[in-house]
Parts: sequence; C-alpha cells; structure tokens
Amino acid sequence: MGSMEQRIIKALNPDLSADDCALVEHGGQPYLYTTDGMAEGSHFRLDWSTPEDIAHKLIGINLSDLMAGGGEPEFCLLNVGIPDPSQGREDIQIEEFIERFGERLRMLLKENGCQLVGGDTFRSAQFLFSLTLSGPALYPRMRRAAAGDGLYISGSVGLSRLGYDMLSSEGRPDRMDLDQLCQAKERSGDASRNEENQGQATAAAAGGELSGRAFCKHLRPWPNLQAARSLNGLQTHHFPVHGSMDLSDGIFSDCQRFAESCGLDLKVDLDSLPLPSGIKDPLYAASSGEELEFLASSAEPIPGWIRIGSFQQPHSTPTVEFLRNGKSVQGKAYYEHFQD
Repeated sequence: MGSMEQRIIKALNPDLSADDCALVEHGGQPYLYTTDGMAEGSHFRLDWSTPEDIAHKLIGINLSDLMAGGGEPEFCLLNVGIPDPSQGREDIQIEEFIERFGERLRMLLKENGCQLVGGDTFRSAQFLFSLTLSGPALYPRMRRAAAGDGLYISGSVGLSRLGYDMLSSEGRPDRMDLDQLCQAKERSGDASRNEENQGQATAAAAGGELSGRAFCKHLRPWPNLQAARSLNGLQTHHFPVHGSMDLSDGIFSDCQRFAESCGLDLKVDLDSLPLPSGIKDPLYAASSGEELEFLASSAEPIPGWIRIGSFQQPHSTPTVEFLRNGKSVQGKAYYEHFQD
C-alpha cells in the first residue's frame, strides 16, 4: 500500500517517478526540475520565523534537491499566497513582510547564480510560498544503487531537531540575530562541516554555540553544496557514484525512500551516524528532518563522506533495517505531513 503520501502521488500520476527531481531534455541538454512549497503552520511559524528565514528555507530546500540530482541552479518560478489583512491578520504588515522576503530571496538567488523569471501571486488563508527550480543536469543522479553498494552521508545530523525542540519549549529568543549567528559563509556552503573542534570551548560557550547552530539549522536550513559538488567532481573521473538524494525528512524516512526507489534492501548502522557536538543519541539524530546533508550510494568509499549502511538484494519487498548496538530497532519519523 505504501504511505498515504505515496498513495496520493500515485492517484495524481501513477507513472510519476518518486525522485525529487524530474529529468527533462531540451535540445540535447538534460535539465533538472524540482519544486517544493512551504505553508504557514506546516513548514514555518511566524512567531519563530522572520521573512528572511522563510526566504532562506524556501531556496535551501529546493536547491538541496537540485544539487542532490547533480544539477546547478539557473532559473526559477515563484508562487506566493498572501493572506487578507482584514481577515484576522491585522498584526502582519503584509507589504513590509513581502518586501523583506523578496529582498533576501533576490540576494540568495544572485549569490547562487539563479534568475527569477516569473510566477504567480494570489489570496490565501495563510502565507504560502512555492518555488520551482531548474538548471542543467551536469551529472544526473537519482535514488539508485546497486547490490553491494555502501550508503554514505555527507555530514553530521541532529541539529535541526534540536533547534525545533528548543523553539517548541522556549520560543524564539528576543533579539536573536540569525544573520550574525549563521554567517554569510554558511550561505555559500564554504563553512567547514567538521564539528570536532567544538569541544575545546568552555561549557557555557559550547552551550550557547550549540543553541545558535541548532536555531540556524532549523530556521535556515542550507544544503551542503560543497559535498554535492564533490560528487560531480568525482564523477568527472568516472568514480562509481550510482545515486544520491538529499536528507530532508530524516534518516528513518529518507533511507526508506532510497531503498524503495532502487528496489533493494538496506541496512543502516545508526552507530555510524556522524553527530554534532552536544548530541549523543543517534536515534534522536536519525529522526531529524531538514538537515540538507546528502546520501549517496557507491561501490567504493566516497572521499570525505561517512559510510552508514549497505544495499543488498531484496528477499521480496525492499526493506530497511536500522541497527543500534548491533540490534534491530524501529525507526520512526519525527514528523509526517500525512498520517494514516
């Protein structure tokens, strides 16, 4: 039967690929298309997120899908649903909100070589933002693997859920400046993903740094562009990367999707997950969504990536087994849009 989300997609188009990007050829040039939307109340809360945060997240989640597929951004379309201020939304200065969102959106698109070429605006009960992103497919990669491949991850996971949990319990701190906390180098993808040196700070400083990184990761998720481009570089030299996807719904959910798409069994060793300083439980980290790291399959070790699992021939229906201390554990997603 599959999940409710899978059944909805099948009802809309039974032949539709489960991949995050569509591969379309234009005049002999392969292009990738991806689209992702954000709805107020489901993907962001206005008491947590500023217009700048929303712009970051909207571009980040779409860029992550495109980069996982082996593409580079070139142009995009934007749809925006705007609530009626006379219908109980007098607390929001709509035009100021959209101006701030638009200014940050344009800045990020320019930084990443992408042009906004059109879109639509409409009335809605709450804010809705949807971006369709496209660009040349340099090295097309989908959710594919071969039996015997290893499953590799590009960086540590867990901070996004920590950020969500902190916001849920404490709310957004007053006067928190995410521009300063996240820093411009995070947007360009040049920041090191190595967390090993964080333990050298004092306990108080480490705690403050951890919370700042967690807020940034949850409110302004941004893909590990350097890791995605490293796969492109490896494929230039015929390195056997068979497939990849971005890590947007958490290890538990996304590993299941990877296995189903390539028709193979998958064993995942949760003890191999790279964790950021301050997070010790791999089960907690594995449920963290919108990390925007990448998963990739390869017959050989991927330089700079960490092996966390292996693909095997399925006995019947493709299944995923998660191991903790060598024992099978039940994986549960932290959040799902469609509950059966």
